[in-house]
Amino acid sequence: MNAIDFNLWWETGAIDSDTLSMKSRDIYPKLKETLEERFVETIIGLRRVGKKVLMH
Repeated sequence: MNAIDFNLWWETGAIDSDTLSMKSRDIYPKLKETLEERFVETIIGLRRVGKKVLMH
């Protein structure tokens, strides 16, 4: 398997309903506020905990 098999929205731009129904993370509002600022935000965490979904 390759990365696209795990991240189908890379090709379609659409997120499946299971992913959309995931619990909202506390960090999301903070990240959204900082999108316009000119610095790099680093997100680290264990494998398969939702880092890519959060950024999508």
